[in-house]
Amino acid sequence: MRTLTIFLLATTGALAGANDELAAWVQQDCNDYQTLVAQINHAQSAHDVAAALRENVRRQRQTINTLLRFAHSHPALRDAAQLGLSEDGQQQYARKKALPAEVTYTQQRLTHCLDSAGSAAQQQMVAVLRKYHEDAEVVSASRGLHEMWAENDHSLLKVLGQP
Repeated sequence: MRTLTIFLLATTGALAGANDELAAWVQQDCNDYQTLVAQINHAQSAHDVAAALRENVRRQRQTINTLLRFAHSHPALRDAAQLGLSEDGQQQYARKKALPAEVTYTQQRLTHCLDSAGSAAQQQMVAVLRKYHEDAEVVSASRGLHEMWAENDHSLLKVLGQP
């Protein structure tokens, strides 16, 4: 009985730690997005937009590495890796199954956090991106962003057991 109690306490403590790590990742990802929105919306030139996109690539690489470390450290919650997939990556992820409650809750928190940027700010960001979308520096930075997402998807799908 004592062994069972110790096991239950250890498991509960491990899950609490995992939930804290997942919550920290959500906050990191949300902060990254809010920073991108603010930087794009305050851009005064195509150069500023390109710089914001390049900076976002750097931050997102760190954020996804945090998620990958989490997925490796907590095999029972490795499905959390799908939270970092791009839309293309989500389409490639064939094994749609019921997520653990911790991951579902985290997905809801992430959606709420990203939505908190506000639709007006998001629409403004889209307008700024449209304004400079043909600039060579912005095109190059956008290409880097797309390459980063493809690399992230590859790494995350690998953790999720997809080719």
